[in-house]
Amino acid sequence: MGDILHAIGATTVAILASIVLFLSGAGAHIDPHAATAAVGESGTPACSITFVPSTLKYGQSITSSWQSTNATSLSYVITNSAGKQIFGPYSTTTSGLIQYPAFTDLPPDTYTRTDTVTGPGGTATCAATITVQQADQNTPACSLQYATPTLKYGQPLTASWQSTNATSLSYVITNSAGKQIFGPYSTTTSGLIQNPAFTDLQPGTYTRTNTVTGPGGTATCAATITVQKTDQTAPACSLQYAPTTLKYGQPLKVSWQSTNATSLSSVMTNSAGKQIFGPYSTTTSGLIQNPAFTDLQPDTYTRTDTVTGPGGTATCAATLTVTPTTTYTRTLNNFTISVDTETGALLRITHPNFGVILDSTKDKAGLFTLSYPIKEFIPLQFEPQFSTLTLIQEETSNGLPGFKLVWNSLKPNRDDLSLKSADIKVVVEITEAPGNPYGILFKAWVINNAGGPLYQMLFPDLSGIRQFTFTSSSRTWSPEVSLHTPQAVSYPFRVSSLQEDRTPFYASTLWTRISLRNTYGSPDATKQWAYFETCPGKQLHLTEAAGEGSNFSASELMLQLDQETGDALRLAFRRTTPIPVGVETVIPGVVLSASINSNSCN
Repeated sequence: MGDILHAIGATTVAILASIVLFLSGAGAHIDPHAATAAVGESGTPACSITFVPSTLKYGQSITSSWQSTNATSLSYVITNSAGKQIFGPYSTTTSGLIQYPAFTDLPPDTYTRTDTVTGPGGTATCAATITVQQADQNTPACSLQYATPTLKYGQPLTASWQSTNATSLSYVITNSAGKQIFGPYSTTTSGLIQNPAFTDLQPGTYTRTNTVTGPGGTATCAATITVQKTDQTAPACSLQYAPTTLKYGQPLKVSWQSTNATSLSSVMTNSAGKQIFGPYSTTTSGLIQNPAFTDLQPDTYTRTDTVTGPGGTATCAATLTVTPTTTYTRTLNNFTISVDTETGALLRITHPNFGVILDSTKDKAGLFTLSYPIKEFIPLQFEPQFSTLTLIQEETSNGLPGFKLVWNSLKPNRDDLSLKSADIKVVVEITEAPGNPYGILFKAWVINNAGGPLYQMLFPDLSGIRQFTFTSSSRTWSPEVSLHTPQAVSYPFRVSSLQEDRTPFYASTLWTRISLRNTYGSPDATKQWAYFETCPGKQLHLTEAAGEGSNFSASELMLQLDQETGDALRLAFRRTTPIPVGVETVIPGVVLSASINSNSCN
């Protein structure tokens, strides 16, 4: 404590010594209230001191001047109203003047400066008194608070401070040994700081002392904070994938948790143990949901998290297996088409203006249907859902954007007859329609090496059709042309009879109007078979492409309905011209196109 008082005294003496210089002076203006000591006769040293004004408010301006004659040196002391010497003796010039614009270095009291001058003629003294009065302004005050005076290392901390009648604030921080470890730093006279994880001070007890200064003087305030060691429990973590095995593009959720951890980093390795991502820092707990996960190619991956905290380090890991997707998807002229990559069957067609046009499942999806090459077994069928797709190519015959599906060998729809796969190769191409920026073209080639002709083919066979859910106002349906049910016996794609007024064949649906047209033009003419219309300017058309398969007789449009609801299940073009053996046969193409006139539809 003695050292501290000595340091304070030395600092104060230095400040007041400078003050005294400011308080000594003279000017051309003579204040009738000035305190002045007279100068002596010639030969004997003499001196005088003047304070202008001699009485002032704390913080006001003051001029101090001093003069001497026949003097070679001058020293002075300052005493307070109790007669106690508080400064000096100090040596200074034998004459001088100092002006102080805002005197705040002496607290309110009455002080006397006594100068002693020495010269060849002897020694003399003179004195002057100054009275410092309380300033009109209130004395500054301050307060300081820690919201959590005792906290664990790394926990949140809020510090706030306030002051009144203060123009400046500085602070220092001392530790439990009284050693100043921070400051002095200047900051705002009032403020608040929130630290979500306070780690600026190591465990210990600390005191922050604020010093505020204003026209009315100076004041201090202090607050103590104790930082404790954190719990030394070892950190732990866990990590989960849901599901742990998924197909490429399916939804994925990953979540992770930790305890007693202040940081977490992750790395990702593949099945070969090669690190492919990381280390990356992230939150110590979290959850991410990805509706269509495509960030990793098919493989098995392991994510390893490393958590660190005051109690040490820990790791946890989880494995994710990404399998190849079974769906191939392309968007052509705003139609998004999805096919099963294992069978090649058509699963889904959507359009932004019409929504879902076709939606099927793998066990019911189609694209084409061929009759068995033995006439007696015509009810047997070859379809993609019973076969294995050989490959998918993105090179097309017409050079337009699209894709090609290839089956090198087809299987029949019944495996209980010990029938072998037929030597039939089918290629189906789905591209943007030539010259039609609003449509897609379905086209097929068949190479029949099965030993006999293929008497019937449905192409395209649109199983799961949604938009073509038919109603009829004229009821001019032809049962032989327009309905296909699985109950057919004599012909696999046709029923023998159907009453025209049978319900729910003509049951109402959600769609505005559907019509079928089976009037034939020339083989090369464009034949529109069906359209779906939601309003006069918004239609979907199914049209047989011109110039395709000119060796085929006119097609028939087959519609399969749900016998209970009347909803369409399947829409297909039936080809009855036999497909010969040993040659490549082009199947007439069909265009699905959208017609949208925004001026006609709201």
